[in-house]
Amino acid sequence: MRIKNLIILFVFSFIFSGFSTDKNPKDKIVQRLSFDSNWKFIQQDITGAEKVTFNDASWRTLNLPHDWSIEGEYSENNPMGAGAGYLPAGFGWYRKTITVPENWKGKHVEIAFDGVFMNSTVYANGQELGTRPYGWVSFAYDVSEIAKTSETITFAVRVDNDKQPACTLVYG
Repeated sequence: MRIKNLIILFVFSFIFSGFSTDKNPKDKIVQRLSFDSNWKFIQQDITGAEKVTFNDASWRTLNLPHDWSIEGEYSENNPMGAGAGYLPAGFGWYRKTITVPENWKGKHVEIAFDGVFMNSTVYANGQELGTRPYGWVSFAYDVSEIAKTSETITFAVRVDNDKQPACTLVYG
């Protein structure tokens, strides 16, 4: 009797999985664009870097993903310690300005990150969108209103990876 019930449950699940309550699937079209190239970066904690008018001309241009720690010198004196390979920690800023296409006006627009390690605060046109503690998780922020009223959006991301060690390794 138990096998019969499982078969019936499977058949109903299969039948109903093909039905959609979405009456207009065209409204669900999602366009994803990569913003991984040509970010400006500095490994310092700079006051005012979230502002649109901030001058980042002297910052390094790079593509994401990026990890400034692995670019640093290995040293037993670095705050990450043995658990993170004796790499440096600290603060960094990333900035990028994009042109808002006309077809974004009135649409849902968001910027998504696969992860920022660690403790990131994201700004758009100087407005704080949010702070994401930790770093091993993806997240997104809605910028629809900013896109609706702006010709460009300047994104600024402050990364605080200063508190170390950031993890504890457990060996079994």
